[in-house]
Formats: sequence, C-alpha cells, structure tokens
Amino acid sequence: PDLFRIGASSLLNDVLLQLDRLGTGRYPRPDKTVV
Repeated sequence: PDLFRIGASSLLNDVLLQLDRLGTGRYPRPDKTVV
C-alpha cells in the first residue's frame, strides 16, 4: 500500500502539471505543483 500511495501521488502531480500546461500553453515549474 505504501508504494501505491507514492505512485498515486506522483501520477496526480503529473496530471496537475499536464492540466496547467493545457491552460497556459507551457509547463509550470515542477516545484510549484506538489500535492
């Protein structure tokens, strides 16, 4: 379960980065989008 939680957190963070990129047209700084 602990490994899944780390993977899910990374996946959610990546999804948020992608959504932000779609909205702005560019990738935000990775340290700005952390779950």
